[in-house]
Amino acid sequence: MFNIFQKFKFNKKKLFDILNKIYPFKIKKKINLAPLRILPLADEFIIPIQQHVGTSGDIIVKPGDYVLKGQPLTIGCKYKIPVHATTSGTIIEIVEYITEQYSGPKELCIRLKPDNKDKWCELKPLTNYSQYSIKVVLSHIEQAGIVELGNLCFPTAIKLKNNNKVISTLIINAVEYVKNVIANDQLIQEYTDEIIDGILILKYITKPKRILIVIADSNIASILSLKKAIYSYKYYIKLIVIKSKYPVFENKVLIKILTGKKILSGINHSASNIMIQDISTVVAIKQAIIDGKPLIERVVTLIRGDIAKNSINYLIRFGTPINFFLKYINYIPQSNQMIIIGGPLIGFTLSNFNIPFVKLNNYITVINSTKIEQHSIEYPCIKCDRCTQVCPVNLSPQQLYRFIKGQEYEKAQKINLLHCIECGACDYVCPSNITLVKYYRQAKFKIQIFNKEKQSAADAKNRFEAKNLRIEQNKILQQKYKQQIEITLKNDEKIETTISTNKIKNTIKQKSLELRKAIIADAVARVKEKRNKLDIYNK
Repeated sequence: MFNIFQKFKFNKKKLFDILNKIYPFKIKKKINLAPLRILPLADEFIIPIQQHVGTSGDIIVKPGDYVLKGQPLTIGCKYKIPVHATTSGTIIEIVEYITEQYSGPKELCIRLKPDNKDKWCELKPLTNYSQYSIKVVLSHIEQAGIVELGNLCFPTAIKLKNNNKVISTLIINAVEYVKNVIANDQLIQEYTDEIIDGILILKYITKPKRILIVIADSNIASILSLKKAIYSYKYYIKLIVIKSKYPVFENKVLIKILTGKKILSGINHSASNIMIQDISTVVAIKQAIIDGKPLIERVVTLIRGDIAKNSINYLIRFGTPINFFLKYINYIPQSNQMIIIGGPLIGFTLSNFNIPFVKLNNYITVINSTKIEQHSIEYPCIKCDRCTQVCPVNLSPQQLYRFIKGQEYEKAQKINLLHCIECGACDYVCPSNITLVKYYRQAKFKIQIFNKEKQSAADAKNRFEAKNLRIEQNKILQQKYKQQIEITLKNDEKIETTISTNKIKNTIKQKSLELRKAIIADAVARVKEKRNKLDIYNK
């Protein structure tokens, strides 16, 4: 069979040139993974109804309802991705709850009290998925609540709908975030067969010309596992090993490294005939299609300090309160420690441990705060341009910062604020300790609110104009109807007048006839009377 990868040229010079602009982290050393630990059921689950990019689904349960594990709690369609019960139990209440620490908005959540039976609902797998249409398979992925687990939780089914475009390259992203994150390592070494099954499902849906599995050179055991797993599929699946530098895990950076193509913000990768999927999403797709299981849990890495061997993976269900997890690992808060959801560069520090784990969370960091506090004082920007040098998407962070500080958000948008991938490289190299990503997030959040308000105002204006148009159209219709009625009435009057005239004429004619008959009768009577008198006289 012809090897389609003979045409694939791996440009090492281009790879070096691109990555040379990105700040390199320390390479993770080879470590022996501990077995994956499964977190037990929490006392209660707090499940946000929106854990993806898009709008939340419509709630189909109410307080007091008994639900089974995997049962949908919301209805999903298009950009509305459903969420599911993470275990069997009773719905306590539906309430607004803070689920994100850095922005702080309250979101609608469903509180679930487990019955500790952990009983599954009826599962409906598509074991022989190739016998079904792609539309049915995509619908199954959508109803299973599958989202992009490596990047902003965008709905996977929508991403896979490529509008009949030819996908030249399917990229499976197995690159870890930083040196201590080992979730992908665990997946590759314990779920190798499921990864291959998931890739074959994606191959059936997207029909790519080539498939690339991309992994960092520091994941030695995982590289060996993948090489062994894909040996039978080597004619259309190729393993690409890249250097461990930051932030090559990010999809846009990875695509640029492998293909040289630049993907702008807001543009689907499939628009450039490239499809990229995170390896954890691939496993979730396999479990949804082959096993019929919805997405209710994921592997989360607990990072303790700076040592890779202290990292442990846990299988955690969505909606589990973080304080339950911390109690389970016997974490005792120390004055010199802080908890970060995510990594030290793009995560956020926790002050409220009651917020739940959601689909986006893939690691939690316990770090010594003294190393951070000594750099916590923010100084004015000295315009050293280091941030620009390390930006992987070629933005100008200092100009963005200046516009945002001056609340000139439109100018910030014009120089591509929304293209920022929030990798935190600019934060790391800033000598003034400016938390640039924090400003970018806040600005994006404000822009998002402004755009929503603008869209709401536009929608309201459209509704108002549509209402006025309907009123005008109704007035015109009523006027036409009134005119038609008047014409009809006039015609009726003419008809009635004609009928009345004819009646009068007929009456006059009838009376005239009767009068003539009376005159004739009277004349006849007189003649008879005269004849009678004449007869008497003759006698």
